[in-house]
Formats: sequence, C-alpha cells, structure tokens
Amino acid sequence: MKKNMEEIIQRCALNYFNRFTELSSMQTSVSNVPRELKLHDTTAVIGVSSVRMNVIAAFSADKTFVDKLVALETEGFELSEEEYHEMAHATLAEAANIILGHATSELSLDGSHITLSAPMMIDSSSAMGCTKESSLKRIILNSQFGDMDIDIIIPHDQTKQTNLQECIS
Repeated sequence: MKKNMEEIIQRCALNYFNRFTELSSMQTSVSNVPRELKLHDTTAVIGVSSVRMNVIAAFSADKTFVDKLVALETEGFELSEEEYHEMAHATLAEAANIILGHATSELSLDGSHITLSAPMMIDSSSAMGCTKESSLKRIILNSQFGDMDIDIIIPHDQTKQTNLQECIS
C-alpha cells in the first residue's frame, strides 16, 4: 500500500522523537487546515523539492516543547541566554532536517532527486498561508511537554514554483 507524504512524515517524526524516553508517548493526528496556519512560538520552515513535487514544511513548536527538546539535546551543558536562543533554533532546525531527510529517502524510492532548503527560522506566534490553489495538511504532535505541528503546504499544480517568502505573513 502506497503511503502519502503526510503519513511518511508523521511516521518519521514519531521515530525521531521516540529516541527520547520522555517523548516516546506522543499522540499524533493528521488534518486538513484552513488557508491560514497559526504558528507556535518557534518555527523552522523548509522547502522540499524535486522534479515531481514542490512543498513547504513548517515545524512549529510551543516554548515548552522546544525547552524540553533543548534540555534533552544539551543535557549536562550550561547555556547562557544567548546560547540557549541559538541552541533552540539549531535544535528545532536539526529535528526538522532529520525528520524530512528520513522522509525524503522514502519519497525518492523511484530514484528522483529531492532537495531540502536551509531552514528559515521564525520566532513568535504568527500566521502562515498560501494561495487558494494550495492544500494544507497538519500533523499534530502532542506530548506532556508541549505541542509541535508539522504543516505541509502542497500546491495543487506541482509544476508551479511556490515562493517561500510569499507564504510567510
């Protein structure tokens, strides 16, 4: 049975977070979302493109989730406030890159080359949306330490280029 992109990314996200005992009991769901996405406190936005697809993935987490992820990744290190801010960005961006990297290996089984853009970081709760021709999917990850959403913007016309900057408001 062929899995869709959302199912593959959802499974890869669960596999990534299951390596942390504290995050191994996450609950997930996939849903369609309205034209405008409400983002959490910290968001990493990455473009995913190939000859067959051109999508944008936004990994958006609330502060408590990012705090826990940073604590797990930097256990034993003391960080200044400035170092913590940089580590919060780096940790969320790295998690997004790893999850998408694992997903792209499955998505490119037909031999097509898939590239990922560098993560663009957004601090603060804001909104993100795209044209009416796009479909928006949300993978919701809930844990006792906070929440993270993975929003996927998929243009209906995959031959059209979606400009990342046009999707951020």
